[in-house]
Amino acid sequence: MPLTPFCPRRRKLETFIKAEISMMEKEKQNHSKRISFKPHVFKKKSSNYINDVHGDDDDDDDDDDDDDDDDDDDDDDDDDRRREGGGGEEEEEEEEEEEEEEEEEEEEEEEEEEGRRRRRRRRRRRRRRRRRRRRRRRRSYKNQ
Repeated sequence: MPLTPFCPRRRKLETFIKAEISMMEKEKQNHSKRISFKPHVFKKKSSNYINDVHGDDDDDDDDDDDDDDDDDDDDDDDDDRRREGGGGEEEEEEEEEEEEEEEEEEEEEEEEEEGRRRRRRRRRRRRRRRRRRRRRRRRSYKNQ
C-alpha cells in the first residue's frame, strides 16, 4: 500500500525520522564539545579506590595497621606514575569517560520517560475528545 501524502502512517514515519535526525545532530554537537582531558577536574585518589572501581575486591588490606604511613605511600605511587609516563591520568580519563557515558544514558532515559508521559497525555486528550464528540452526536440524534 503506497503512502499517500496525508496517510497517518507516513506522518508518523516522517516525524520519527525527523526526531532521529535531530537526536543525531545533538549527539554530534555534544561530542564535538567534549574535551578528553580536564586536569583541573582530577583529584588525587588512593590506589584502593582505583582497584575498587576496576573490580579488585581485596578486603584483606594491610592498610589498617599504619594509618599515618598510608598517605605517604599513595603520594609516592602517584609520583612514580608521573615519572613513568602518567599511567594514572589514563585511568582517570577512562573513569571520567565512563561517568560521562552514565550521565548521558541517564539523560536519555529521562528524555524517554518525558516522551512517554507526553504520549500518554495525548492519548488521554484524544480519548476525552472522542468521548465528548460521541456524547454530543448521541444527544443531537436523540433531540432530533
